Amino acid sequence: MKTLKKYKMRGLVAAMAVTGMLSTQMANALLPTTDPALLAQAISANIQRAFEWAKDEAMQLAQMDLMGALSALEIDSLNNGFANMIARFGKTQQDIQNTEQLEKSVPAQDACQTVTVSNILNDALCASDSQVEIMEATRKAISDMSRGKPVGNTGKGPTVEDVQEIQVKQSIQTLEVCKGLVDAKGNSLCEKPSLAISPPGGQLDANEYKAVMIQNELAANAITPVVALSAGFGVETGTYKQAKLQDDRRENVRKLALASLDEVTIIRDGTLEADGQTRKPGELFAMQKFADDRFGSADWLCQITNSCANKSANSGYVSPDELQKRAAEMDAFMLHLSVQQYKQSLRQEQLMANLVLMNLDPVKNNADTASARSSK
Repeated sequence: MKTLKKYKMRGLVAAMAVTGMLSTQMANALLPTTDPALLAQAISANIQRAFEWAKDEAMQLAQMDLMGALSALEIDSLNNGFANMIARFGKTQQDIQNTEQLEKSVPAQDACQTVTVSNILNDALCASDSQVEIMEATRKAISDMSRGKPVGNTGKGPTVEDVQEIQVKQSIQTLEVCKGLVDAKGNSLCEKPSLAISPPGGQLDANEYKAVMIQNELAANAITPVVALSAGFGVETGTYKQAKLQDDRRENVRKLALASLDEVTIIRDGTLEADGQTRKPGELFAMQKFADDRFGSADWLCQITNSCANKSANSGYVSPDELQKRAAEMDAFMLHLSVQQYKQSLRQEQLMANLVLMNLDPVKNNADTASARSSK
């Protein structure tokens, strides 16, 4: 009995030494008891909790590693995003700059029209100089007689009879030319002064141009020579020299007026080639074409105002550089027009000054006196 009690006590002490004091829900608080089944369950639960804790710890560590990786990926993604954004922004800026440079370097859209008009204008100006020289050459003989220049080796200016003979001859030739210059109804173009203001179709043909030039010569009385004040005098006499100066004064004013009429005709209606049939447009035609291609074009107005982009295939957006080029074209056109206006104002002033001087001190063209002097 005592041995059994000792054994039980030893087992109890050993259990308490190994597991410690445990109290159960059913045990008395004052008397410690041992429940092996509950102890096994507690140990198993502790082991399970240890595994769960280890698993949770591993999961938390994995989650932290994953969060770190995700954070690194997010940082890389943000860096890449900013880098891509900066690259795209830089590429966009480069494309914009390239486009702007291209817009500045390409010719204006209406460059062909402008160059064409410029060539027409240059040709008209060059042809006008040649035309003036041709007209002066054809009128030289008549001008020389009106100035009383010596005829041949006579040592004297042309006589009244010489002048009258040339007057009849030139009048017949002029009327014969005018007979061949008729319109579709058979009316003489030499008797149609409206050609100088409103030519049919806006441009004169070859015959109409010839008729206008004859009208200019008739207006200036440059087809037939006038009897010079120095007619019949010897070129070495003082009387001849005094009269010769008056003849030159009169003829210079006449030639100035005729040159003014010719210039107006050449500017407005162009020139006539040496073959007598080929017409070249005048300066006014070139300037009118420049204006019609722009202010007379709905597409051009739509382009510069960007107001009707869908009107036609030629309309659409026009870049600021294109507008600057067109503005430069218009400025150049206006500059040329201003220079031409200034030249015309100088011509008008010269004509008015000569008119005043001739009225103040007129040249006497006394054919009877010249005839009387030549008979002495």
